[in-house]
Amino acid sequence: MGSVSVLVVDDAVMVRDRLVALLRDLPGVDVVGTAGDVPEGLAEARRLAPDAVVLDIRMPGGDGVMILKDIKARAPETVVVILTNYAG
Repeated sequence: MGSVSVLVVDDAVMVRDRLVALLRDLPGVDVVGTAGDVPEGLAEARRLAPDAVVLDIRMPGGDGVMILKDIKARAPETVVVILTNYAG
């Protein structure tokens, strides 16, 4: 079984870096990229076509739901995990 490619998209640098560090410690997980805003997240998700995306909802340039919709339209098999501190 191969590794799972993961893209981390979060505007908070500290959160993004910590998530990457945690994921890189997991066997079979390959963090293939990061992004800090919606336009960059959309571009990286399209370019990298990861197996999974860890996604924040509230970010500059739109919101994570835009990225989620784009991912699911292009690659519905992609697993998306949404993390946020937004109380809503």
